[in-house]
Amino acid sequence: MLLYGASLVTMLSSLMIVYFSGSILSPLEYGYFSAAMIVVTLLESTKQLGVKESIIAEKNLTEEHLDTGWTIDLIKSCILCCIAYFGAYFYASYVEFEYAYLMICILITTLLFEGLINKNHILFRKNLNFKKLMYFDISCVLFYSLITVLLLILLKSAWALVIGFLLKSIFTTVLSYLVLPTKFNFKIVYAIAIKQLNYGKWLLLSGLLFFLTNRLDNVVVMAYLDMEALGYYAFAFSIANGVVASPLKSITNALFPLLSKDKYIDRATAYKTLLLLALIVLCYTGTMSFILPFLLDQLFEEKWSESYNTLAVLIIALGINAIKLDSYFMAMSLTKVKFKIELLRAIVTSISLIPLTILLGIQGAAYSILIGIVVALIFWVISMKKVLGSH
Repeated sequence: MLLYGASLVTMLSSLMIVYFSGSILSPLEYGYFSAAMIVVTLLESTKQLGVKESIIAEKNLTEEHLDTGWTIDLIKSCILCCIAYFGAYFYASYVEFEYAYLMICILITTLLFEGLINKNHILFRKNLNFKKLMYFDISCVLFYSLITVLLLILLKSAWALVIGFLLKSIFTTVLSYLVLPTKFNFKIVYAIAIKQLNYGKWLLLSGLLFFLTNRLDNVVVMAYLDMEALGYYAFAFSIANGVVASPLKSITNALFPLLSKDKYIDRATAYKTLLLLALIVLCYTGTMSFILPFLLDQLFEEKWSESYNTLAVLIIALGINAIKLDSYFMAMSLTKVKFKIELLRAIVTSISLIPLTILLGIQGAAYSILIGIVVALIFWVISMKKVLGSH
């Protein structure tokens, strides 16, 4: 119930931000923000070294594991940000909108604060302390939604989303130390670092593929259509992500440490759990894909009308993707399997994305995402059968 409560708050908060963004910003302004966020998403993909996942899966956790993991994450964030500040100059020249470089640099800075987050924060997940984790996550989500809405009302520009994103990162980091007072300890134990990085090598590659399958569509829409079309597409994606992906992700994140403590669940239990999850998700997403476009039409009328059909497709796509429970493979330390699934999805999406976008516009981009996810789900089912059959 705690997970469902946190998921509900996350969903409602996301929808509140989207509602005020849709009411105040134009599709072009939303496109500017989305173009800047492409850089941040790429950085988030490359920073997935799997260190935190390694700590969760570690059976004999010590303070040295936490210190090493935290130090690696911080160094990684600093290096990536330095590279990104340089690369952002050339990207800003390409997108060509006023203050693009400044906007991108502010968003990049959020990764520095994320790298500083309390090393003990990960213990909430590892120790299955869902109550404290829920309170922490809800506090961050509520702060982000309220401050962003306030900024939207005051500034009435895309800068509200940028500043809100930065303040959210600062708030999350500061709160992590208020809840769990801890001193900084820069320390790397070589043997532990090698083990953590070896565990996460396939997760890093999966993260890069995640960028291809989740943000390449934005790049293609911006390159082959225009910035306003990107605004329409990103608006639809934000709603689908807030209603489907984000709430279900919080549940999936909780399942990973749970499975890590009991890896060898019997085949029958696993199948029943997966089938129940699939049924719930499909019923939920099917309902949302029908209701939300209608509601948006009532709220915004013609302003975001080009997003409505695309929204329905993206809700179904992200709902199907939620069935693909990668937590089980990570709990079994089978991160290579997760990489293969993401690789297949990336290949299928990359092949179909440009032709469908040129042919059908932003709805074609959404169909490309859906096709890639369906193919990946089929391979995931086959892989799950093999894994469950061997234990």
